[in-house]
Amino acid sequence: MHIPRLYLDKTIEVGQIISLPTEKSHHLSKVLRMHKQDAVILFNNSDCEFNGALTEITDKTVKVKVTNCTTIDRESPIVLTLALAISRGQPMDYSIQKAVELGVNHIVPLFTEYSNVKKKEALSEKKLMHWRNIIISAAEQSGRTRLPSLVHPKNFCDWLIEDASLNKCIMHPGSEKTLNNLSVSGNELAIIIGPEGGFSDVEVDYARDHSCMQFSLGPRILRLETAVVAGLSLIQFCCGDLK
Repeated sequence: MHIPRLYLDKTIEVGQIISLPTEKSHHLSKVLRMHKQDAVILFNNSDCEFNGALTEITDKTVKVKVTNCTTIDRESPIVLTLALAISRGQPMDYSIQKAVELGVNHIVPLFTEYSNVKKKEALSEKKLMHWRNIIISAAEQSGRTRLPSLVHPKNFCDWLIEDASLNKCIMHPGSEKTLNNLSVSGNELAIIIGPEGGFSDVEVDYARDHSCMQFSLGPRILRLETAVVAGLSLIQFCCGDLK
């Protein structure tokens, strides 16, 4: 039987009885129809998973007793940053979800010249909370115990110069290089993926002038979400989990 995994933004200790938040209580009791003594797994952005059992189930509250703690390491050996041009709706949501599943550590939404989302909309707390909830759900599903960080959206050119020491590579269909041709030193890498319309020539030149490597995934033009999944999978294959 599948054991539900739940993220809690709080300290968790063995022996503790925890009242779950309303939304998670409703999911366990009404959607999954769980019973007393059923098992759950809790995590809180540390290197531990906490095993627990349901001790109380009511219409509004579910309580869990924490029985033991196990140290878990499911993080990739390469520290990955995904700098992703902001897109509207489902492609952006899907890209963030799959990035979490594929081991990304940091997510940076970017305003680019061809982004199709207004800054006011992307900078709203409601939008940021929406993306954070996607991150939490993906971490719960994929078995991660640590949540990738999510920063407020930044302008493409501003972000490029923030950390000159970070290896950065930009996905650009016009490049003749592939990921196999890139020379990456250390265990940190940022991959930059543009919007549906791609990066402008000015942005590509600016990235090159700031020591940003270029690569492509072949001759075809990929959708945003396809590029994210393909690019991150190849990075994990070349120098991460699947090396």
